[in-house]
Amino acid sequence: MRALGLRLAVVVGLLLAFAACGEEEAGGDAAAIVQDAAAAMGEITTVHFVLDLEYSTIEMIPGMQVTRVEGDVVRPDRMQARMEALAFGMLLSVDFRAIGATQYVTNPVAPDQWQTLATPAIAGALLDPRDGVTALLADLTDSRLEGSETLDDRAVWRITARADNALVADFLQSEPLPGTTAVEVWIGEADSLVYRVVLTGATAAGDAEDARRTIEFADFEAPVEIVAPL
Repeated sequence: MRALGLRLAVVVGLLLAFAACGEEEAGGDAAAIVQDAAAAMGEITTVHFVLDLEYSTIEMIPGMQVTRVEGDVVRPDRMQARMEALAFGMLLSVDFRAIGATQYVTNPVAPDQWQTLATPAIAGALLDPRDGVTALLADLTDSRLEGSETLDDRAVWRITARADNALVADFLQSEPLPGTTAVEVWIGEADSLVYRVVLTGATAAGDAEDARRTIEFADFEAPVEIVAPL
């Protein structure tokens, strides 16, 4: 579960890092857009997210590979999520919650039974643009404004960049592959919020060449109550 939590933090941290980078080669328009996104995302206290993994999985525990995560994050340190995973040839679902430094997960065989996890707390990193994850991932390259698009009936800017695989290797708990990962981010033209991030390509040892990780954000600032299950 520690590896899963860190990978989730990486994805969301990369989102916030992207909003903070504003490189010179991106040009004035792209720099202004990502700077506004950094400010807007820095004010968010709750958000709903969906993480889909294609040709890529996250090892939750030995023998269990997560393929999809959907949940809510509440700043500073609460998260709840439903995780879909493959184990022993079967598709399973488990629930996860984090309340401060305490984390809980359901038994995949007995879903009404919760247990605590003696692992480092990870929920606080998800919406904290000052977190160490974000700081490590802030060095993105080749940022470029690709243009205006429509996403779920919303006008958005699409920006592309590259991320050095070595930047995320420690958090993925794996040896980095040579090269970089392609990054795309969609930012609302009206509100500067980030609605989608896509990472494409092999980043760490064991990844498929066409690995694709997509995270969608919605329901910003919606009321969310996350309580301990035990």
